[in-house]
Amino acid sequence: MKAPPHPAYATFFETLIVTPGAAIVRKNVFTKVEGFKAGLSSTEDRHFWLKCGVTTSFKFCEQDVLLKRVHKDCMSWDVNRMIYNGYIVQLDFISWCQNKNIDTSFVKYTGVDIVEKNIKRAIWYKAWDAILAIILHARFYNVTSKKIKIIYNIIRLSPLLPSSVITLFLYKILK
Repeated sequence: MKAPPHPAYATFFETLIVTPGAAIVRKNVFTKVEGFKAGLSSTEDRHFWLKCGVTTSFKFCEQDVLLKRVHKDCMSWDVNRMIYNGYIVQLDFISWCQNKNIDTSFVKYTGVDIVEKNIKRAIWYKAWDAILAIILHARFYNVTSKKIKIIYNIIRLSPLLPSSVITLFLYKILK
């Protein structure tokens, strides 16, 4: 299979399309990517667009076509959930591609890279629960590195240290 269209690579770590409510999708594309995957709690749309990005090309509309209201229950307010679920979407997307015999070499990240990049993002947001959840998930699937082990130990000490000290340690480890 040929290399995937640019949108899949561009949206691997950041979603460019905010909501499917602002998109028109052909039924055959929806069927080809198997629609939305239930159980991805607030990240079904990101998963959907990644799959679309490796199976078809799509166009972007410059003008606003949807007014989106943000409320306290949306995922943007819960950065721990946002980061952890985004990490799970990335892993599930790679697995989905492999099951469909779609080349994932365009991602250019190993499992350890994906873990560490998401941990960096969580550090920036000070999303300590997300870091712990990502590390525990990675350890369960035996995706680890010396850095990840050190970060895990620092996070376990987090109740004893100020967040500024934790942030400094974690940034130094991951730089």
